[in-house]
Amino acid sequence: FSSDGSYLVVSAGRVVLFSFNNSTGAVTALDNYDTNGDTNDAKFSPDDNYIAVAKGFSDSDSVKLLDHTTRGSLSLSATYNTGGREALGIGWSPDGDYVVVGADATGGITLLDHTTAGSLSLADTFSNNDTRGVAYRPDGNQIACVSGSSEVLFLDSTTAGSISSLTTYSTSSQTYGPAWTKDSKYVAAGINASPYLVVLEESSSSTYTCSSSYGGSRAQAMAFSPN
Repeated sequence: FSSDGSYLVVSAGRVVLFSFNNSTGAVTALDNYDTNGDTNDAKFSPDDNYIAVAKGFSDSDSVKLLDHTTRGSLSLSATYNTGGREALGIGWSPDGDYVVVGADATGGITLLDHTTAGSLSLADTFSNNDTRGVAYRPDGNQIACVSGSSEVLFLDSTTAGSISSLTTYSTSSQTYGPAWTKDSKYVAAGINASPYLVVLEESSSSTYTCSSSYGGSRAQAMAFSPN
């Protein structure tokens, strides 16, 4: 959803933009952008002016930035190639100045500069195997990353345009998600084996512990309510 709740973007074989009526729950298709193949993730920028899209293998430009400054319409603003790797997850910094991208195999994590609105340029990279999901902490100081490795990786993003390893939380299998609470206190991640879902809390500087878990079945996507 856009930050004002008026629009919904869906990533599929193409990127589809809908209007959303918060009173009735109705969606209406407004526009779409043909990305020439499957998309794995799409996120509105904090000001809703742009949509960052993570692309699959069928396009050399694995990141696409769509312009939404004209509300209800989509147009291509910029692209970035993460070295021929499939982009699996994407996220915005809270101020909208950076886009973080997770890629498959050894593609790792890419931080893209968006300080000039509508453009993308390389800011930094971090080597991490098969990064499937990435999410900035709402305060902007950390990025949680999930991957084919048995861990949740936390990156330090306190320095603008830079990412570095902060800490990891070990799990029983590959991880999915992640999702932060609005107050930056907790982060949820799915696991491919029991306990399947964990909620982590930063117990001290650079240390995360499990505050709760759920053993029902594998959790691959999750989101906290705003409160």
